[in-house]
Amino acid sequence: MLKITIGDMDVSEVILDLTVNERLGRSTAVTATLAMDGLGKIKLGSPVTVSKDGAPLFKGFAFTKQLKSNNSISVTAYDAAFYLRNSDRYSFMGKSASDILSAICKDHSLPFVQSGQPSERLSNVLSDYKTLMSYLEDALNETELISGKRYYVSCGADGKIALKLPAFKGLSLSESDLISFNVSISIAQDTFNSVALFSDTIKNGQHEYTARNVAKEQEWGTLKYAKRVPGDVTSSQIKAQAEGLLAAACKPSLSVSLVMLGRTDLHAGEVITVTMPEVKDKLLLTAVTHRFDQGGYTCECELSNS
Repeated sequence: MLKITIGDMDVSEVILDLTVNERLGRSTAVTATLAMDGLGKIKLGSPVTVSKDGAPLFKGFAFTKQLKSNNSISVTAYDAAFYLRNSDRYSFMGKSASDILSAICKDHSLPFVQSGQPSERLSNVLSDYKTLMSYLEDALNETELISGKRYYVSCGADGKIALKLPAFKGLSLSESDLISFNVSISIAQDTFNSVALFSDTIKNGQHEYTARNVAKEQEWGTLKYAKRVPGDVTSSQIKAQAEGLLAAACKPSLSVSLVMLGRTDLHAGEVITVTMPEVKDKLLLTAVTHRFDQGGYTCECELSNS
């Protein structure tokens, strides 16, 4: 059974259709169409929860309400990560991404998970006003350069903001599970065969290091990525970071979009084993839309190898 509450109202019996749209590193959005009248019954800012057969799918707040010509009401809600669009000014001295998340969420009264990870100390941040999400994204980008681990911002069905790593949950999909699918293999985006990293404050005289895959340069032409490394790093560190980025990026990007029967255990940020024509790999679920309508319950998924 699909259940949705808005404030103190259980509106499960009047749902016409509903979508829960999760995307990696972004706030989850819920849009529900309800067979009811009277916009005044819906209070903006009210808590909104969605669950399916007892499994929680969403916890957030109502942001938009619309009256439609068929006398139905559409409500759009977002989770707490929506408030990371707000701007503020911060200075962080030698803090980790986890420290930065904690400071931001405490200052702005946002629910969050204090895990202590990632713990890598980052370069100092002195900034004018920018979005709270920008502080976190910059911190996670620097963390990846240091550790090789790619964290992302998540707000789970419990409504709490967290920094997470992609997690393999043992889920698997095959062609028999799918209603439709599309597979794309490309070197046009997020593929590099040359990676140049440089620093203005490097210690051991090494200002720049470029990692190259000459064979792939000859095959594809030069696809170069260049970035300044924040903080004070050694020549061996900048070399290791460049070679690590090259190893991860010197391959065609694989993306899969698919539609399947609904599953409440599918969430953005999970790694799933996919076996289908041209694909037999563990792929990252970057986005999933849980769709409930008169046709039943389906999931629309986007997966990639990067």
